[in-house]
Amino acid sequence: MGQVIFLTALGLPVMYFGGVFFGGPLVGWLFVAGSIGLMALIVWGKKVGWDRFAKFVEADGEPDYRFDDFAFPSSIAINRRAGKVYLRGDGKMRSYSFDDVRGFHTMDERAGRIIGWGLGAGMAAAAENQRAKDRARKASGLFVTVRDIDRPEWQVHMKAADQKKWLEILNQIVVEGSSEAQRSPVAA
Repeated sequence: MGQVIFLTALGLPVMYFGGVFFGGPLVGWLFVAGSIGLMALIVWGKKVGWDRFAKFVEADGEPDYRFDDFAFPSSIAINRRAGKVYLRGDGKMRSYSFDDVRGFHTMDERAGRIIGWGLGAGMAAAAENQRAKDRARKASGLFVTVRDIDRPEWQVHMKAADQKKWLEILNQIVVEGSSEAQRSPVAA
């Protein structure tokens, strides 16, 4: 997504100034139109993924809790009545019963900063800072460990505030809820 924004930002001055060096304003319009089209394609693809996950989750009824991340296509949903946790990541979706959830934890990695003096060093530092921020964001999130040989751990990308909220939701519903169900007899 950052590359698309860069292309749009590059196309605007080319479109405005035109000139001999850039090939005229038509090239700028092509940059802008192409980057906007690419951005629309990315957004459409993510929406299709969300719709597929929504249908997957709602097949068992309306979920009690749900979280979707736009930047990274990962999601989690919980349905107490069905006794399931639904996970989505890397183009795959699965549901697990509360008994199949083995554990969960969060990680909130932060990126350091590089400072550069001068135009060239400043631009190089800014690029490296962005790469470090992206790596930290990819390593952060809520991690759910499940009883699954093919995929024993799922990562749901979310901010630190959402991580704390979802840890509490999982503790109350999955851990405490399943232990209460084992202690109390089922009324017929």
